Amino acid sequence: MRFVFFLITLFSLFQQTFAQKALFTDTFLFPIKPGKRNFLTGNFGELRSNHFHGGLDIKTDYRTGLPVYAAADGYVSRIVMSTAGYGNVLFVTHPNGYITVYAHLEKFNYALSKFVKEQQYKKESFEMEERPAAYRFPVTAGQIIAYSGNTGSSGGPHLHFEIRDTANNLYNPLYFGGFKEVVDHVPPIMTKLAIRPMALESRVEGEFARYETPIVGKKGKYKLSKPITVKGLIGLELVTNDRQDGTGNLNGIACMEVFLDGKEVFHYNMDRFKYEDGNNINVHQDYETLKKRGNHFQRCYKADGNRLVNYSNHLNGKFAINDTLLHKLKINVYDAYHNQSTFDFELQGGIPEKIKTISWKWVKKDLSYEQEENYLKLILNDKKLFDSVGIISVEGRSVEAKCNYRSANHAVFLWDLRNGLPDSFNIGDKVQLFPFKEAIQPGKVQKHSNAVLDVHFPKQSIFDTLYLKTSPEFTYAKDSSKIGFEVHDQFLPLSSFVYISFNTKGLLKNLGKSAAYSINGGWRYLGGTWKENIIDFKTKNLGKFLIANDTKPPLIKIAKKNRKQIQLVINDNLSGIKSFNCYINGQWVLFYYEHKKSLIWTNNELSNIPLQGELLVKAVDNCGNEAELKVKLK
Repeated sequence: MRFVFFLITLFSLFQQTFAQKALFTDTFLFPIKPGKRNFLTGNFGELRSNHFHGGLDIKTDYRTGLPVYAAADGYVSRIVMSTAGYGNVLFVTHPNGYITVYAHLEKFNYALSKFVKEQQYKKESFEMEERPAAYRFPVTAGQIIAYSGNTGSSGGPHLHFEIRDTANNLYNPLYFGGFKEVVDHVPPIMTKLAIRPMALESRVEGEFARYETPIVGKKGKYKLSKPITVKGLIGLELVTNDRQDGTGNLNGIACMEVFLDGKEVFHYNMDRFKYEDGNNINVHQDYETLKKRGNHFQRCYKADGNRLVNYSNHLNGKFAINDTLLHKLKINVYDAYHNQSTFDFELQGGIPEKIKTISWKWVKKDLSYEQEENYLKLILNDKKLFDSVGIISVEGRSVEAKCNYRSANHAVFLWDLRNGLPDSFNIGDKVQLFPFKEAIQPGKVQKHSNAVLDVHFPKQSIFDTLYLKTSPEFTYAKDSSKIGFEVHDQFLPLSSFVYISFNTKGLLKNLGKSAAYSINGGWRYLGGTWKENIIDFKTKNLGKFLIANDTKPPLIKIAKKNRKQIQLVINDNLSGIKSFNCYINGQWVLFYYEHKKSLIWTNNELSNIPLQGELLVKAVDNCGNEAELKVKLK
């Protein structure tokens, strides 16, 4: 009955939102080995590093070149050849109003390959995008339209398959006819629970701190070893994944319900989402924990600023426990094949008799602080001062601060940042300074400026209030080759680009060969434009930045050459390859490019150009450094 109820509820949701489309009556052919057993490496709505996965990742026997079949009658409406993202991709529009997408392809069928090559030679570019006229390239269900590959940002051979509509809504393909090629009798798994305090008076195990605990169980039945003590308004977070028969891949779930004492308090249904809203994953899951530890904790509540429509509007998931009773919690998780897992546990209202002490290995100073969303938590480890009254300096005024709670070895003082950004906290002979500069509000245009820095926040650039921190100083190399600075930290998710202007104050040489880089755990080129000593650039991540010189040209090496094929390794030490062009006897020749291997090569299909004479290869990096290679072909 639970499965039947789930199906009825899911169908009702689709009827309400997409009444103009009979979603469950439309069927599609499986695009890889239709009618035969297939396996998924990724499914719809799966949690990725910075987006919800928008389709199915279908295994291709660990190799490229498998035939890709059109899922239904229609016509090719868009063709893209790219070295990043979806790589080589086809879009097919169908009479029922849906669009199927086939990505990371190795190559297209003969007619499409011929058309693509003509456009590449016309534009003298490997990368291209074309939108052919309707029915110029008609397809029928089951027709081979391409061959599977590993192009773009793919991490291994597979086919990425999507179903969209003309408004760019992405749908779960497994709800269109229930593909029998994928077998799934395995219920979702749950491994960790986290409980987060959501108000100043909230406590979890007596602390104002996010609390994590492992979950025990298997085969769809999970529990905790003992109740967790809570008080006040709280929110739950859960690590949960799905699996299919015959594969160890961890995939995403389709639906989640949370019940408190038998009453539903949260409902999440990943049946579809708008392509542009995919980055709301960064508030659907705990972004900071993901970045620090790699754990995908899904929030069982709707966070402030979350614009997804995949939650029941009247159930935001946050709930308060303000008594000393034992409360029963139940979390149900479903996959797209309606396999269900249940997690039953208990929350004890109140404060435990003994609050867990903080390990002295973790405590580095007598006075430290943490930020929990809108709240500042000051941790004092000097027992002589536990009964003292602290002073918080807030925007020119002094506010007395008494201890909110204590344990055997620490006292905690709490401050609501919505009441003002503090400059410092003083207690006894201890002083804690704070780097907060300004409160940036969501839904409005704001700019923060200091002597060297302007940070411009467009209207929809942040999900929730940002209590901005910037480094007081910047660092620079003695040889004037680079300057580093910091804007807030890398653990805050952005909804869209933030624009930064940085004044190098004449300390950086060779500005024309310098660009901005994000250096949070690795270098990532951001580019930028110069106006005298000021560089302007945009970023989708805050944290550490570097303005650095790149004066070295790209490196080009011969990997293979004969009369059938030429392969070249082409890479750059810092800013990355911007463009390359290849000529044989002065005539432009198409070379294919795989950025993951830094490899370019010829493909003589549909071409009669002989690989003889003089080969000239020109490459330019993103800072304008140029390289050339001339080789005699025999």
